[in-house]
Amino acid sequence: MHSNEQDTARRRVRDVAKYLQAHAVKCQVDVRVHISEPDAHQLVRVAKDDDADLIVTGGYGHSRLGEWMFGGMTRGLLDEAPVCVMMSH
Repeated sequence: MHSNEQDTARRRVRDVAKYLQAHAVKCQVDVRVHISEPDAHQLVRVAKDDDADLIVTGGYGHSRLGEWMFGGMTRGLLDEAPVCVMMSH
């Protein structure tokens, strides 16, 4: 991920946080770049480290071949998350 992509991601995440906070939702945001572990595993680890009680994410479908080759964030979260997961498509 290039620095301009990271900046765009941070702006978008901050916009979502502002919206949630305006509706009395307590939230924290973070944008991280990683390559060393599967996405779902990293989110589960971060949720545990931060003592989170909810993971909110988008749920998107991909082809079966794509899921088989690259793994699936949605399936990984459903299989691994020790806390509630809210997904929206």
